[in-house]
Amino acid sequence: MRIEIIHRLGREFLSIAGEAPELGDPEAEADALFSRFGEVLSAHGLGLENTIRSRIWAADSEARTACSAARTRTLSGPARAATSSYIAPDHLDSAARVAMDLIALHPAPGEEKTVTEQDPPHTVIKRLTVGALLVLPGMSCHEGGPIENQAKDILGRITVCLGEAGSGWSDVCDVTFVHERSVRHHDIFAAFRRETEEMPAHMALLPAEGYSRQGPLLEIETMAIMPR
Repeated sequence: MRIEIIHRLGREFLSIAGEAPELGDPEAEADALFSRFGEVLSAHGLGLENTIRSRIWAADSEARTACSAARTRTLSGPARAATSSYIAPDHLDSAARVAMDLIALHPAPGEEKTVTEQDPPHTVIKRLTVGALLVLPGMSCHEGGPIENQAKDILGRITVCLGEAGSGWSDVCDVTFVHERSVRHHDIFAAFRRETEEMPAHMALLPAEGYSRQGPLLEIETMAIMPR
């Protein structure tokens, strides 16, 4: 398990990345991994309610679905957070079928995590805020098609979501592109530059082999610091 304390943007984040124990049942593996995450959070004075993002890496579609179900049970109520889930067997080094990343935030005095749900509510939230920090869940294209079209659709919807929260691309500090392995990085960045001229301080590209449904080639996770 990798544990990082990250000081960025004047805030302290706790990043945990771990591979589940080999139990043969992906939902049981996810439950065991969340138990270990809870212990790490507690050791740092935090709890699951401080989670702002969780990311699933699964060996196959069945494991992704099972892990997602376990996460929905576990990250409920005040622990609701921005989520994403991917099929990425190369992400796993053992025979375990599930790995996860979790990011938690040490709140400043008086800050509360506020979750805005979809209308109607869905397993995936619309956004969350902690003070000026805005976190969007992973977003992919529902229509499929060429990468250029998918990227344009996703980035356009992110622009709308940022605007609804009173923010914009100039406030975005972190973007993660999780792309199907055949997608060229050049095409992702070209689509990004067509949407905005802003360049966030941190941009990452991570490969995957599948998503929550067939058709997507790209999913984008976004975080911003909103103007006060």
